Amino acid sequence: VCDSYSKKLIRDQFIKNYKILETGQNPELNIGLQYADFSEWQRNLAANIKEDQEIYWRRKAGHPLQALELPIDHARKLIHEYKADQIIGRIDAKLFEELGSVAKKLNCSKEKVCLAVFKLLMTRMSGLEEINIGTSLINRKDDELKNTVGPIANLVLLSDDYNLECDFCGFLDKTIKTYEDARANGDIPFDQLVNYLNPAKDMSRTALFDILFIYEKEDDTRLDGFTEIENNLGWGKYDYNLLLKEDGKEITYFLTYNSLYYDRPTAERLMKCYFKLMAEVIADPHKSIEKYDYCIDSDKEKLLGAYRTLKKTGYNNLSIPEAIHMQVEKMKDKIAVTDRNKAYSYSGLDSISNRIAMYLVDNGIKEKNVVAVAVE
Repeated sequence: VCDSYSKKLIRDQFIKNYKILETGQNPELNIGLQYADFSEWQRNLAANIKEDQEIYWRRKAGHPLQALELPIDHARKLIHEYKADQIIGRIDAKLFEELGSVAKKLNCSKEKVCLAVFKLLMTRMSGLEEINIGTSLINRKDDELKNTVGPIANLVLLSDDYNLECDFCGFLDKTIKTYEDARANGDIPFDQLVNYLNPAKDMSRTALFDILFIYEKEDDTRLDGFTEIENNLGWGKYDYNLLLKEDGKEITYFLTYNSLYYDRPTAERLMKCYFKLMAEVIADPHKSIEKYDYCIDSDKEKLLGAYRTLKKTGYNNLSIPEAIHMQVEKMKDKIAVTDRNKAYSYSGLDSISNRIAMYLVDNGIKEKNVVAVAVE
């Protein structure tokens, strides 16, 4: 059991020893601090460090966290189920080059720009201001741990409440601060942190967050005839787990997703929207975040096609209730909306709407009266 950093250590040591053995010599193993030593330190974390970090996390996540709701193909089960599928690809070479340039101009790393663009996409796709995702920290603050093999990396929550009227630079600054604060307070093992925070139990979701973003920067180690195969289908059973691996020349992405909730075209669309939004940000990082266009051409064509169909079918000559009723008749049993653990079909939603309408009429509401609607 080890983290991705440890896998690199094992890989590099294996290649080095193999080459030495080819010469007829015996390699020397450089054994440093053992994982058992790190584990002992982690279990006995200094009281002042643990207390300070617990205070930070209580302030950051001691309240009910907003679940991140993205467009979904299949209703979420009451008890979480998982079946992994994966999409692998590479970021366009031109986009990668431009990403490096804009990162320099903004005085930050490519990793931070990619993270901020991803969180911006989550904001735009969900319509939420509070965005909660997770990431993995290498967590090797001490030089003695640089050659230690084991599961030292730690998961942390990245929770932000964004002002949707800010520009991308302000959005980026807030994202970076949250990341750095999480890293500074990331010594408590994730499972212990979850137990300490004791969030409200929701068996349909994973603890604290459903989306994971990880950025890894590979070194320039030459494999010299060896081929490394990425066989990690994701850390935990998350809705989406996006891993970006940069080797200095390109970025390869691995999107692992829960195929029981999301169809492959939906996952592919997520990545296309991500790169579209990244290109928009790179072109002008000083625009208001609400001004960026993340919709891909196929989505726009669907909307235009729906509008053309609407004109042909005569929907545009109907009142809104009449048009909705006609649509309900065509899609009675299909899912219209989901609300946490419940899913409503078009016919079910129409029935609820009719009951509310009759209730309003019975209580004196008449045509053209204004009715306030409270929505959580």
